[in-house]
Amino acid sequence: GPPGGGLMFTVAEIEGLPTGKLAEMRRLLGVGWMASESIDFEMALFVLGHPTVKKAAKQYKRTQKWRAQIGADAIREAVRSGDLSEAQFPCSGAIQQACPHSLSHLGTRCRDGSPLGVTRVGLADLQRLASSVKLEHFQTYMIYVFESRLWLLERMSRACGSLRQFVDVHDLTLKKGLMQTFGVHLEYLRWWVKGLMPHYPEQVRRVILVNTPPLFAAAWYPARLMLSQRTKSKVTLVESSRAAGVLSQEVEQRELPQFLGGGGTGLMSSKEQFEHRFLRCDLTEGEVNDPEASSSPERLQ
Repeated sequence: GPPGGGLMFTVAEIEGLPTGKLAEMRRLLGVGWMASESIDFEMALFVLGHPTVKKAAKQYKRTQKWRAQIGADAIREAVRSGDLSEAQFPCSGAIQQACPHSLSHLGTRCRDGSPLGVTRVGLADLQRLASSVKLEHFQTYMIYVFESRLWLLERMSRACGSLRQFVDVHDLTLKKGLMQTFGVHLEYLRWWVKGLMPHYPEQVRRVILVNTPPLFAAAWYPARLMLSQRTKSKVTLVESSRAAGVLSQEVEQRELPQFLGGGGTGLMSSKEQFEHRFLRCDLTEGEVNDPEASSSPERLQ
């Protein structure tokens, strides 16, 4: 789990943060020297993810207005007042059934101590999501997820004195039939990418895309031309035949979920995964009740 009490490093002492630029960031924003450690950590991550401090400060100002409009500070307070898991976030059950992921609380650590996040984008049923969850409720849930991630990174980084960021694995395996509805109800994903992500600082060290459909792979390479060099350096597109090897460089195989070729040690039982639709959402009730089917690892396609 995330670090608890004990001696904590100050933000200025965390290796890997551009803390030397915080004074300029504070000056541009009019933030006093008595800012909290959490504000300093967040501002430092904004600086890290932008080419200049001036651009980081401009985005940070926009973010503060957005937070006030959407009520994000109340969610931050709720997240930081207790150690909430994703299962306790509002509308978690319905959202997990339609869009299986564990971006904030998988509980698995990479070899270097970074937290691991997983989402099964290819199995996202946006039609089901739209019919069972209002957009405003989806927005609230995702703010909980991003607040939880940021809070975990701050605690981990301050506990070890070195910046910790997520390694996110996006499994793009397409479930049969979902492709027909994937272009419908894109406002949910559109808000996630354009309405939410710009208002949170850089949280990932690496993004690994696995089980990519041929059409995605073909479109990815020209799309890369529009990305910044920093973003391109973080994203790895992996062929299915190489995925297990690439993932094992980051995470011990026994810690990976079974559908990524791992042993699944430390994850929920098959029954729990079926009930909550966490990660193993393609299990059927029959497979859950069948010990052989439940224990057979789902290998990479």
